[in-house]
Amino acid sequence: MSSGRKERPVTPLSLFAALIPIISIVVIMCVAVLLFGAEPHIPLIVCTVIAAIVGIVHGHKWGDLQRAFLKSVASGLDAVILLALMGGLVSTWIISGTVPAMVYYGLKIINPSIFLVTSCALCALVSLACGSSWTTAATIGIALMGIGTGLGVNPAMTAGSVISGVYFGDRLSPMSDFTNLTSAVTGVNLFDHIRHMVYTSVPALILALLIYLVLGLGSVHGQDVGIVNSMRTVLAANFNISPWLLLPPVLVILQSACHSRHGGRHWTGMYYVCCFSRRSRQLAGYRGRSAQQHQLWCEHCYRR
Repeated sequence: MSSGRKERPVTPLSLFAALIPIISIVVIMCVAVLLFGAEPHIPLIVCTVIAAIVGIVHGHKWGDLQRAFLKSVASGLDAVILLALMGGLVSTWIISGTVPAMVYYGLKIINPSIFLVTSCALCALVSLACGSSWTTAATIGIALMGIGTGLGVNPAMTAGSVISGVYFGDRLSPMSDFTNLTSAVTGVNLFDHIRHMVYTSVPALILALLIYLVLGLGSVHGQDVGIVNSMRTVLAANFNISPWLLLPPVLVILQSACHSRHGGRHWTGMYYVCCFSRRSRQLAGYRGRSAQQHQLWCEHCYRR
């Protein structure tokens, strides 16, 4: 006579059972966050418990569920680490003068007669280099809004061109948090993911540029570029602007191209970016007391 407990067979989930965790997370998050103003962490844990109960009811063992949890978390760890690195990297670019230099040289190519096209293309290039739509919109995007107002351009059209550019670069940048997280959780190679997004993103950008060209031609009268010159003067007064400051984003783009062609690891590119960020801080007049720690970090990244 067997004393072992009979295992429950695993049964496939019905449509209703599969929708229970989804409906639960929508309802619980809405009630907790919107109605009570709570943080989303506890509601997410409650939704996880509900999903685990659904799995156990349908015959899955708790050990199998734990392994599935760990596998899901592990799939996003690379993206989480990269997000932390990119946050520090973009902050370094801002304080060292790299982002202000991109804004400074970008303002030099502003053409009032095609302002909307120029602003969209400029935001796309800056966002592609730094991988952050928010950083681009908060720096050069704000500057372009002021320039557009000074030139008499409709603020709604200026905002549209800025948003189109920053999100194009954010989606195709190998440094973008959204792009890295998407490729990580779906198990797709990052550069394969970017290459396939080019098929839809580039035609959309070209179409947007054509629309902005039509809207912008003849809409700017009595152009006063004084606001452009004043912004460039302010940037030059607060940062030691130099073409050397553009090396970090250029190296990131080149290293990304080498990664996609030869399969090299991105840590080598991070080493050079860190080194030139240090050089950029010196050019910008920034003298931190952690130069030795910075060099150790660069060597650590290179060894990786």
